[in-house]
Amino acid sequence: DCFVLLGESNQMHNNGKILRLREWNRIDKNANGLVSLAEADLWIKEILVEKHEIERGVEIWRKFRSSTIIAFNIAKSLASTVGVRCLSDDYISRTEFRLFIAYLCISAEMLDAFALITESYSGHVSGDDRRMSLDKWMEGYKIVSGHGFVALNNISDPRAVFSAMKPEHNSDSILLQEWCSYLAQKEVESKSERGKLLEKKHKIVNSSPLKKAESISSNNGSLCSAALQ
Repeated sequence: DCFVLLGESNQMHNNGKILRLREWNRIDKNANGLVSLAEADLWIKEILVEKHEIERGVEIWRKFRSSTIIAFNIAKSLASTVGVRCLSDDYISRTEFRLFIAYLCISAEMLDAFALITESYSGHVSGDDRRMSLDKWMEGYKIVSGHGFVALNNISDPRAVFSAMKPEHNSDSILLQEWCSYLAQKEVESKSERGKLLEKKHKIVNSSPLKKAESISSNNGSLCSAALQ
């Protein structure tokens, strides 16, 4: 809820634009028009601590840190501004900021649904290795039917849905990246509000943004490796 209004389009809520400008000036500490993953991660932590105080804020930040990586990797490729794009492959620009926040909310909901079924948020397993077994899915798919994702509503054949989430291998489990990709794909196909946001970018989720984030760690110290744990 801390970030929903910030992600609203100008047409839907003018206050969102005002708040985004304020927060952009806060997050862009160097005033260079670009924000790194480390800066975005710190900003999210600060917002959560302000909203929920230190202990609870840090707990939420840690649980959903992978969502920041997913959202950042999708958003950073959006802008096509001449003179900025060539410098910002590892950054988000002001024009990408709103969609970064929108993607942050969507990916956090995806992660939350995944974690409710697997009964784990971060644990000690790296992001790309997080798995959901068929048994866990069969036990818990009804729990997430109210999460608002098209793919999770009114499931009549849960085994078939599970199989559809892992088209590229015959494992008895699905990965977090496959989960995100499948949910995004179904939102796009249904032309939902989420789908409209993800329509051009859901393929980036499918290409494992969690893994891509590891390459940024050389510029951001241990941020990414820590976020994937």
